[in-house]
Amino acid sequence: STAVNGLTLSSNDNTVQNISISGFTGASGTDQGDIYVSSGATGTLIRWNAIGIAAANYADRGASARTADYGIYSQAATLTVRENIVAFVGAGGIELFNASSVLVEANELRGNAITNASAENLNVNSGSGVTVRGNLSYDAGGPGFDTSGSTGSNLFENNTVLHNGQLTTGQTSGIRLNGNGNTVRKNIIANNYGSGILVRSASVNNLITQNSTYNNGATTRQLGIDLNDSSADADKGTAPYVTVNDANDIDSGANNLLNFPVFESMTISGGNLILKGCAPAGASIELFEADVSPGKAVSVGSNTNAPRTLDYGE
Repeated sequence: STAVNGLTLSSNDNTVQNISISGFTGASGTDQGDIYVSSGATGTLIRWNAIGIAAANYADRGASARTADYGIYSQAATLTVRENIVAFVGAGGIELFNASSVLVEANELRGNAITNASAENLNVNSGSGVTVRGNLSYDAGGPGFDTSGSTGSNLFENNTVLHNGQLTTGQTSGIRLNGNGNTVRKNIIANNYGSGILVRSASVNNLITQNSTYNNGATTRQLGIDLNDSSADADKGTAPYVTVNDANDIDSGANNLLNFPVFESMTISGGNLILKGCAPAGASIELFEADVSPGKAVSVGSNTNAPRTLDYGE
């Protein structure tokens, strides 16, 4: 279609469900999407839809029929997006502005940002307090999730974030954080082209906890978690990516460039594991099973682990 938007919602308490909608944003405009939710709309529920794909064919529709910009473009403060497929959209899958009470839950976001290396499967472009829970974010051209203009306090929980940053020339991380006080917990974040989680330099007080983060940046040697300073590339970080610990740990940068813990010895005594080392005062330390370097086997008792790829964390 040559129409900018396929479906425009400007009133309150609408539900959009059980439809396939794709191929819009054919004309230029500032509000562009298969579904556009205006700033005046409250209580919108979008569920059980196929957005960006035809009803009977889960595949990219090709350049001539593809949704050019966004699957869902919202300027509304309140919105629920649940159990949809948003896939193969030219720019971003879901773009959120002015968000204050938005839930994005149990969606499959796949292959969006086909033509835009700086776009993503989901972006909190402005606002805060968005909950992103239980989604699959897969194969985006740019990041899987982004909070590019958000002030923070967003929650990313129980998501699977795989194979994002596939255009490789722009933003390449699985999750990119901007704003303060975001929480990233209990997610699987793996096999993204760049870092698993990239925290931009002005973003502080972010809690990153209990995630399974592995095999990110396998080609570029980027990190599982990359804390940027002001000199780093805000899209993908700057080599060698690791921020070296320093005395006193008073720094300006992502999460204040918090020093990582250093383990100096490990012993087992009376059935207890005793670790000695140092960490910032008041820190909580999480231990994870680590992947090992390529081509090396690790023997633990009578078991031998197959070679796996090293994932660097900060």
